Amino acid sequence: GLFLNVRLALWVMLGIPISFAFGLLLLPRLDVSINMISLFAFIMVLGIVVDDAIIVGENVFRHFEGGAKPMAGAVGGTLEGGRPVIFAVLTTIVAFWPLLLAGGVMGKFMRNIPIVVIAVLLGSLVESLLILPAHLSSVKTVRSREEIEAGTGQRQRGVVGFFQHAKNIVSDRLDWFIKRYYREHLNWSLNNRAVVMAIATAIMLVTIGFTAGGHIRFTFLPNIESDIVTCELTLPQGTTMDESLAVVEQLETALESVRRDLAAD
Repeated sequence: GLFLNVRLALWVMLGIPISFAFGLLLLPRLDVSINMISLFAFIMVLGIVVDDAIIVGENVFRHFEGGAKPMAGAVGGTLEGGRPVIFAVLTTIVAFWPLLLAGGVMGKFMRNIPIVVIAVLLGSLVESLLILPAHLSSVKTVRSREEIEAGTGQRQRGVVGFFQHAKNIVSDRLDWFIKRYYREHLNWSLNNRAVVMAIATAIMLVTIGFTAGGHIRFTFLPNIESDIVTCELTLPQGTTMDESLAVVEQLETALESVRRDLAAD
């Protein structure tokens, strides 16, 4: 019923702080500090970690709606959704792993991103496959909609009744869309796998062509306004110290002139 839906949503939501806490626990042991790059990695992985809990939680809830007991539904739903969740996490880890192999100064900066992402994803995997099912296995038996509507009128009044009615409307519309459109297109895609792969490959090639042709520009570190001016001076080998100082003085004189002009404006 509604109570389990709310409770399920709360446990799925708690997957985010639990996964982040798991990642923060590992960061000191992986020589990663909290900085702008690691915080960016946390933001980037934010939309990924909750997916695992959604898949497992909804599958467990589906078993509950089918009449399964709490423990059996939690175990069965987790085992069914566990395999795709594991492979989804592993594919994401493989996608970020090459950043650990980058060398140079930029590689030292970039290593923070894959470490944070991988640590948080592993925490999400533990949370969705072990912690979430353990909590869902302790819920009471789920009542069907007919049982709820057949209950006392008091249960259907007030805020609870409003949310129950709204949930039923959304569920009905979603079921109708799945049965009317999604299932039909899914069956067609499964029966015409070559066509689907050809379309996906064509879209990928068009995207690569747009990027290679300069239509989609890419800038890793864009130039931004700053209050600091940096000047690098390169002179031929063998230049004496006096000549170097003379050029430095010339640059300082020009800089002072620019500063006076800007101050006057």
